[in-house]
Amino acid sequence: MTLTASSLAHRFEAAAFRRRRIEASGTELEVYEWGRPDAPAILLAHGIQDFALTLAPVAEEFAVDHHVIAYDLRGHGDSAHPGIYTMAHHIADLHAVFEASEVERPIVIGHSLGGQVVAQWAGIFAELPRAIVLIEGLGPPYALNRFPEEVKQKRARNAIESLAHPRQHRLVASKDHAWELLKRVHPRLDPERAREFVELGTRPLPAGGLEWKWDPQVVTTWMSNVPEASEERWSWVTCPALILTAALANEFWSSRRGVDEQHATPEPAEIARRVALFRNGEHEEIAEAGHMVHYDAPDQLVESIRGFMDQLPPGD
Repeated sequence: MTLTASSLAHRFEAAAFRRRRIEASGTELEVYEWGRPDAPAILLAHGIQDFALTLAPVAEEFAVDHHVIAYDLRGHGDSAHPGIYTMAHHIADLHAVFEASEVERPIVIGHSLGGQVVAQWAGIFAELPRAIVLIEGLGPPYALNRFPEEVKQKRARNAIESLAHPRQHRLVASKDHAWELLKRVHPRLDPERAREFVELGTRPLPAGGLEWKWDPQVVTTWMSNVPEASEERWSWVTCPALILTAALANEFWSSRRGVDEQHATPEPAEIARRVALFRNGEHEEIAEAGHMVHYDAPDQLVESIRGFMDQLPPGD
């Protein structure tokens, strides 16, 4: 079944989200809101090469009793694409969303890159979040130092060359082509939801075809992220932290450039070491889901987060 733009617009109107634009760290961010502004707040940060509205199923579930706020990270979706994507800028952007939303003690949820941003923000501004949830947000589930020197050197060289020769989008011929690509990469994603993501996450090109609404250069973010500094900031987090990992995440990590199946094997001891860096952290694995947990198992994801939230001290 092919969904039209009008039918998709009707569906999202029924979900009753509002949108606004804010200035942050020298750029502009698109912000989306669900629920009553006077309800307890939840902030959502998506992952790299994604966009805020793929988290709509999660936002809609929690909007019943919360004020849910999501935003397109810089270089993604309908936010500006300034070409500067350091981790420090991403953390400052999240803080700008927090300040512009005028909320107190929010629960802050981040997926992948968004999880990295949330975890570091929660360490730097430890008094602000009520709790955090990191969905596949601790980085690759293997120790980076286990790679051979030649692999690490190759990955570093590829990163530097991507600055000298900026990456370009692969040509997407049509919405049907984009849908086929999305389904091939994410086979557990509901086909109808995949149609929505294509409709919302692509834009037409003047010469024909489409491009995804993310700047290929957003991958340079990782060049500014130092694992040792990240882990130190995790140790500063004082609020309760739920760390969610995916049972099938190795599918994603083994597809990364320069990473083979052998070196992408998840290491339970390494995951446990990272979780232990949080003063008040707990870990749960989501079964039957890959790295894109909100694509593969949104209901199970919501259930896990709900269970965590129900255990938080009242009025905390």
